[in-house]
Amino acid sequence: MGSRDGPRPGGIGLRIVLFANLIAMIAYGAVEPRELAKVAAECATIGVAGLAMAVQAYVAVAVYAPRWLPYAVWVVVGLDGLCSAGWVAAVAALSYWDRGVVYEPRGGDPAEWFECGAARGWDDVVTSSGIGKWIHLAWCPVEVDGRKWLVGNGAARQQLHVLIGLSVVSLLFTGLIMVWTIRRGLYLGLITPRRRRPQT
Repeated sequence: MGSRDGPRPGGIGLRIVLFANLIAMIAYGAVEPRELAKVAAECATIGVAGLAMAVQAYVAVAVYAPRWLPYAVWVVVGLDGLCSAGWVAAVAALSYWDRGVVYEPRGGDPAEWFECGAARGWDDVVTSSGIGKWIHLAWCPVEVDGRKWLVGNGAARQQLHVLIGLSVVSLLFTGLIMVWTIRRGLYLGLITPRRRRPQT
């Protein structure tokens, strides 16, 4: 059970940086391509980012508003561990998508595949201040030797690579937060290391 008194290590400074990274990830990753509702790997990544944002919000409230939420250091470490597992899965899924699903057109392929890959990366949109620009993502399903692939334009491939990079950053910061929280918990006596039984 969490106590409403006593120190509550949370690594808030690192969590603020992580939270900003998550906002950028969700904002950029939420741009949907027109040709494909959403790629599954990116959907999963945005879901992990949403979970991570909820965890950061919970820890911040638990640390600074103890009357509202209970705090237990192992619960915090466990939630961060869950997010870390999610980031590992997200990086693996996005990397597989980048290597095993995205197809680069080659000589002899149909012309429309090259047209999709070279499609413009921006659309003209009407805004309150006039004509503006918006990201244009294009994913075109193709079939090569009986296997289904996707050809993407530059903006779509860039989105995928940026999400991989931001996921790696999120994994790094989540790992640092876990290490800091455990070390701080040990220092404050909130975590008691197990003592080995003497061998007889």
